[in-house]
Amino acid sequence: MKRYQATLLTRAAKGVSVIVLSLTLSALALAQVYYVRAGASGDGSSWANAFGSIQDAINAAPPGSEIRVAQGVYGPINLNKTLSLKGGYAGTGANPDARDIGQYQTIIDGGNASRCITISDGINSLIEGFVIQNGRSTPSSPFDDAYGGGLYLSSGSPTIRYNWFRNNTVIATDNFQEVSGGAIFIYEGSPIIELNIFSFNTATSSYDSSGGAISIYTSNNAQIRNNLFVANTAAASGVFPNADGGAIWIYEGTGANIYNNTFVENHALINNAVLGGAVWAYEVPLQIKNNIFAGHQASSIYHYGGNDAQALVSKNCFFNPAVLDWEGSGINDAGDNLISVNPQFVDAENGDYRLSASSPCIDAGDSSVVDWSTDLFGNPRIQGSAVDIGAFEYTTGGGGPEGDVNGDGCVDDADLLIVLFNFGQTGSNPADVNGDSVVDDADLLIVLFNFGQGCGG
Repeated sequence: MKRYQATLLTRAAKGVSVIVLSLTLSALALAQVYYVRAGASGDGSSWANAFGSIQDAINAAPPGSEIRVAQGVYGPINLNKTLSLKGGYAGTGANPDARDIGQYQTIIDGGNASRCITISDGINSLIEGFVIQNGRSTPSSPFDDAYGGGLYLSSGSPTIRYNWFRNNTVIATDNFQEVSGGAIFIYEGSPIIELNIFSFNTATSSYDSSGGAISIYTSNNAQIRNNLFVANTAAASGVFPNADGGAIWIYEGTGANIYNNTFVENHALINNAVLGGAVWAYEVPLQIKNNIFAGHQASSIYHYGGNDAQALVSKNCFFNPAVLDWEGSGINDAGDNLISVNPQFVDAENGDYRLSASSPCIDAGDSSVVDWSTDLFGNPRIQGSAVDIGAFEYTTGGGGPEGDVNGDGCVDDADLLIVLFNFGQTGSNPADVNGDSVVDDADLLIVLFNFGQGCGG
């Protein structure tokens, strides 16, 4: 899974590269740029004279500046002003400004000893292109609680995108301590959390744990979209245990939108009993659309709310098993807009959660909510008659070698047969390899010329 997710970050970077370039060029006239490269000792004025730590750049940069961070491993940071933090740069070589967030991994590591990123109240920064790992938050005394193992923010509306949050934890050290937000905790905010991977983040206590990946206490129109959540856990084991929201926990607020995410095997555990729980929410209006929920035992979504705080759940795919649970007038499940079948991932066992050519999630979403341009893999959004359900938009070949029609990474007999069986078909069709709206000789030749690609060893 780790190897695939690194590849996914690379592809995501390629998809966003044009957007990143245009945004950077337009911002240069307004924002001062500072440079950071691991091992350097300069003043941040260039790559050759870069700061050696992200914190030094933050301390020196005036509000509104852009900080570019080269590949390498960096320590925890405190962000006390509104800045744009961007990782994934080469930092050296003929083109040090080359940016590929998969190839040039920029890591903020908490060392399993401290939180990775702490953001001051009211700061609305951009955090883009980092691997945020091994963060840890614990109560400072037996009477305190702990929040945000990877990132903590009070009262702000950051944009958090193209990051990989992995192995972050918030953990209690004594009885009756509450912990929340293994990867991210936000208190009162309107964050945009998009195009990230959240894997193996945890919130653990003997009393009350919530939000294995993300916790938002008072959400004012938070946007959580195009993310992949895998194996995040909120766990409690004690005399009076409570665990909520294996992936996402939201408590009160004016609303939140959860669109086009893929949730796989996130769990809430109480005394080692798996209760499931991808999303848990209390008294907050939600829009939950175009998501895949797979492998969540018991309920995938729990919501408590009155008539003015309902969750509209529509155009989602639930599988193995995954159900809804609510109290009061908490959920409007939109009837036949839910799909309860296998989403047919390319290779779930090896962490490839893209859609295969026969997936029922293709062209099955609600396109009216889509106001972004790419999926998590960097592919253009909405390539067929409607947006695909989940974090990945199906493309011909599924992002593998050219001619890989079924998206299994290998151009072989199976791809050839798909083209032959669909020969002559028009319109949107996975067998239309060259995208000209007709399955014909040209598509067949592409498969034949690439036969055997991706099938080795």
